[in-house]
Amino acid sequence: MYALTIQQPYASLIVGWPNMPAGIRKRVENRSWRPPRDLGALAIHAGKSRTWLATWDGPVPPQMPFGCIVGTAAVLACFPIESIRDARAMSYRWRWLARHMHAHGPYCWVLGAVHRFEDPIPMVGKQGLWKVDDALLTGKRLRVEG
Repeated sequence: MYALTIQQPYASLIVGWPNMPAGIRKRVENRSWRPPRDLGALAIHAGKSRTWLATWDGPVPPQMPFGCIVGTAAVLACFPIESIRDARAMSYRWRWLARHMHAHGPYCWVLGAVHRFEDPIPMVGKQGLWKVDDALLTGKRLRVEG
């Protein structure tokens, strides 16, 4: 499986946490490039950097993990931000993206089938997509959202 390193608090906003406040889940990951068409499931790795914490003024999990795989998500679709801003170009299924607080682009990866790991897997991250051994992820899932 491929993994993607995402800085905190955004990795936790994707996979969620117990008693997470409603309406703040991050269902879009922004990148400057499109994902491979056959990407499918993706391991979500929480980076070690704390830089992005200064820009987020919303709730965060009580014990935010760093430097580990925190869960998985499926990449359901990818849209350039220009398409999202032109709601007429979007099918009804995806029109919610125009109002999603995390849709900034230039390419918006739409995430679904999210699973949070009860016990995050410590691991060094990398830039871009990188491979992680599927055997490390087996049996580690805790269902959060379908």
